[in-house]
Amino acid sequence: MIVGVIDCLSSPCGNNATCNNTEGSFNCFCKQGFVGDGFNCSDVNECLSSPCGNNATCNNTEGSFNCFCKQGFVGDGFNCSDVNECLSSSCGNNATCNNTEGSFNCFCKQGFEGEGLNCSDVNECLSSPCGNNATCNNTEGSFNCFCKQGFLGDGLNCSDVNECLSSPCGNNATCNNTEGSFNCFCKQGFEGDGLNCSVSVYTHPSSFKKLHFP
Repeated sequence: MIVGVIDCLSSPCGNNATCNNTEGSFNCFCKQGFVGDGFNCSDVNECLSSPCGNNATCNNTEGSFNCFCKQGFVGDGFNCSDVNECLSSSCGNNATCNNTEGSFNCFCKQGFEGEGLNCSDVNECLSSPCGNNATCNNTEGSFNCFCKQGFLGDGLNCSDVNECLSSPCGNNATCNNTEGSFNCFCKQGFEGDGLNCSVSVYTHPSSFKKLHFP
């Protein structure tokens, strides 16, 4: 019988240690991930030496460790690359996505308001953006300005249209341009609505009786 063999068979070493039989004796060695004299072996906290990659977290385990990529990153824990969350349409409708290192931001588009996940239309017409003599029409994310009837322009600047230049009134009538409109008046000696003017019965020659003298 080999005496040295008996020593390791009796498990003389501590937990988390291996026994190496020698001629007439034995040696105890702490396993990888542990430190001590072979009889008492304590866990080595590998995370203290920062073995993981950037953008990763280290989780110490009994005799070993694990590396996990942080939220917003993907990889094996030693090499972690940024996840472009914007590719998965993380933001709401009417919003734009801005990818950042390990995260992302959502911004409502111009003409909308909200936190980026829920964006509602801004009614720009409430701030009266159009010019005088114009009306505002709110649209989805924007607005339009239209000059009122009788005015001409781009909606921001509207000038009066002189309708009289197109001779809208009838014959024997005069046209009076007003702000945004016009009036028609029958000339003296005529009567009507300004669009249709006829000789006034009070001035028509046939309305006067001839006087006969003896």
